[in-house]
Amino acid sequence: MTEESDKRMKRAVKRAVEKEVDEAEGAVKKAMKRQVRKEVEKEVDEEVGPEVKKEIVKALHHQFDIVDKFKNLEAHHKFLFAVIVGVGVISFWRGLWLLMDLFIFPGHPAISGLFTTLFGLTILAASGALLKVFSRV
Repeated sequence: MTEESDKRMKRAVKRAVEKEVDEAEGAVKKAMKRQVRKEVEKEVDEEVGPEVKKEIVKALHHQFDIVDKFKNLEAHHKFLFAVIVGVGVISFWRGLWLLMDLFIFPGHPAISGLFTTLFGLTILAASGALLKVFSRV
């Protein structure tokens, strides 16, 4: 073998070994996560008892019932669903607006408006939403 082919073979072996080490590290991390999860579940079982677990499961089922009811409302009563969502969006917007008036340069509406406009544009640009809007024009 020539010196060049010897170097290539050493690099290939090194890459293969590094790949196997990475895979082994990944497998070890997954196994450790599973073990930690099992230990946490065991501790929770020992600490809270069956009554508390039943209450937690009941609360989770109730939460899913609410989601199912909203999905049903959306499917069968579109106008009512739109009104409820609209009220939620407007309430959120109004509350956020009032908080911004209180905390972002209070008493200086021009500076506050300029700052919040630039802040909003920065968020839109970072998320790519601004580009999507202007690419349609």
